[in-house]
Amino acid sequence: MDFQREKDFRKQLAIAKEVEAEVCEFLNEFLKNHFGECVMTTGYDRRGDIFSKTKDIYFEVKYDILSDKTNNFFVEQYALEHTSAFYYVFVDDSYYYFIRLSVLKELIEDSESKFGGDDKKFKGHLVPKVTLACHAKKYIRTKRKDLEWYRDYLFQK
Repeated sequence: MDFQREKDFRKQLAIAKEVEAEVCEFLNEFLKNHFGECVMTTGYDRRGDIFSKTKDIYFEVKYDILSDKTNNFFVEQYALEHTSAFYYVFVDDSYYYFIRLSVLKELIEDSESKFGGDDKKFKGHLVPKVTLACHAKKYIRTKRKDLEWYRDYLFQK
């Protein structure tokens, strides 16, 4: 049983790292004029997953695999309290949602906390996608293979 949990954790971590790399590539490809050069942080860094060298800010990337079924993102309370990221970037199968940490905290301020995540052992808040979309900047997810199409889509005249 412990072996299976470790295997599942490693698989989820690998997926998370892929998504972080995807978001970093998106920032460098399409939002470089705004954020400058961005790089992924190494190992665990509570400040965030991606760092903008130009703006001196961090991005925390959250990929919630269940969000497309539940239409909610689960935000861990501990992560909110301990990150110094300026932006949270939520990722689902279709979009990137960029939201300032201060705005995210306001959104969940009055919401009821719940237990969720792996084995429902993490305290956090559910944020409906529709609410998040009203307060975040939303971009179509490129999934790398679509970069050429997306470049044409963004910069069409």
